[in-house]
Amino acid sequence: MDTPETPLEPDGTLIIAHRGYSGIAPENTDVAVDLGAASGAEYVEIDVQMASDGGLVVMHDTTLSRTTNAPLTYPARAPWNVGDFTLDEMRGLDGGTWYGFSGDPGNFNYVGEPVPDLRTILDTLRDRAGLLLEVKSPDLYPGIEAAIAAELESAGWVMNGQPMQPLIVQSFDWGSMATYAALHPDVPIGLLGNPPSEDAVWNDISRYADAINPSHSNVDQATVDEIHRRGFEVSVYTVNDTTRAAELIAMGVDGIITDQPARLLLERDRELSPSGAFELGNPEITELSGLAQSTRTPGVFWALNDSGDAARVFAFDRLGRSLGEAAVRPAFNLDWEDMASYATDDGHFLLMADVGDNDAIRPFVNLYIAPEPELMPATGSLTVSTELTVVYPDGARDCEGVAVDPEERAVYLLSKRDPLPRLYRVPLDATPVLPTTAEYLGEITSLPLPNTGQLEPAGSITNVSPTGFSISVDGRHALIVTLEHSYRYTRQAGQTWLDALNTTPEIVDVPDYAQIESGEFIGSGPAFLIGSEGSPAPMFATSP
Repeated sequence: MDTPETPLEPDGTLIIAHRGYSGIAPENTDVAVDLGAASGAEYVEIDVQMASDGGLVVMHDTTLSRTTNAPLTYPARAPWNVGDFTLDEMRGLDGGTWYGFSGDPGNFNYVGEPVPDLRTILDTLRDRAGLLLEVKSPDLYPGIEAAIAAELESAGWVMNGQPMQPLIVQSFDWGSMATYAALHPDVPIGLLGNPPSEDAVWNDISRYADAINPSHSNVDQATVDEIHRRGFEVSVYTVNDTTRAAELIAMGVDGIITDQPARLLLERDRELSPSGAFELGNPEITELSGLAQSTRTPGVFWALNDSGDAARVFAFDRLGRSLGEAAVRPAFNLDWEDMASYATDDGHFLLMADVGDNDAIRPFVNLYIAPEPELMPATGSLTVSTELTVVYPDGARDCEGVAVDPEERAVYLLSKRDPLPRLYRVPLDATPVLPTTAEYLGEITSLPLPNTGQLEPAGSITNVSPTGFSISVDGRHALIVTLEHSYRYTRQAGQTWLDALNTTPEIVDVPDYAQIESGEFIGSGPAFLIGSEGSPAPMFATSP
């Protein structure tokens, strides 16, 4: 037997996106496969069948009635068997509209999504994620094994019999897998179903198979141990519950097939912390100006872009993998420059700070507060529950640093273009309808002088101008981010934040990124995360 090549360390449990990211997109479509790869799943699983003209189509059901508009397009061709249609006929069907009726009611974002052929999926996944290819109902399609082998070779996924990309082929039809293995003996083979009970069967399948992949409901520790003892790997289907996933990971399963890969990746990697330099996986995050860690889901972070982007926020995990995005409504991104998260007895909240004012001309700035969503990935929209309109008592100010102290029920704002940064405070409970005048607390004198050796006039940007500000969830630490260094403060018992920020900070060296404009603590600190503008957005996590 040949062991499947995987992107993870050998002891890791692979997360496999079932029919693509079918938890948030119509199954077995190109968009679902694309999202599955983007989620960070190591493999994406699809189902392959054969058209009447020998083409290979990606489809789970053996009829087209559930997930396409075939009954409307071809009303006289019931029962709409896959094998009765040509590949071109199926590629011309709508494979996405159904999702808004039954898959995710009301979500009609995928209207018109076509039914893909196998080559489309191979091109989408190339160099991004492995492929777990299930041969569906091969008894209906004589010769499908040879057709799949030929397509994998034509697409460059298999060359001279060797897989060039992470690849596993599986089926409930074990005879079909013996047939396929004879064509590509070095491609890993999975057998769907329960492990055999007879030694003779074990001996037979050991000639060509590498994995036994049963339903998770039929798996316990003894099952996993027996499969491993026999020299096979084991991947289970279909698991969406994180508690069950944790149990299976503890049992040592080699893979978990799931409709919700991002959710299970969080569970699998929940003990990991960001470390060193990495990049954000979402290419939409290019003008990163604010970071906030989730107070609801450990290991999740939020980000936003500054002016020029829509009013939206992005979620990502400890390794920078995208967890989706959500629009913020009603809200407008004039110049979003920071964000914060906090939890109170009222729930978990995200604060988006529209406080940028390069020319100091805005008569007021806005703080948008919305409940943090419970489930990952982020989809749809966040509804603003409170919008605070803020006026400075000493005239307009440019600000890129905003933090929340939930114990005080206060928002702190730190100015950027003053010779000495100015600290302001706004009550979280301020009246939303009327403008609130921020309380001026004083200047921050603890930052070193700019590289020029002297204070610069108002309106200037220097290497010590604050571009981000954060308060740790336990209220013990504060972070001021600048373009050059980051400054970490420890607050003593009884100290105000103004007093704490005027003590000598710990200067933390961070990479020389192009435009560092965001920072956030990891957990309760003192380790923190900084991020820069860029595509992909570069990130750096300090050690505790």
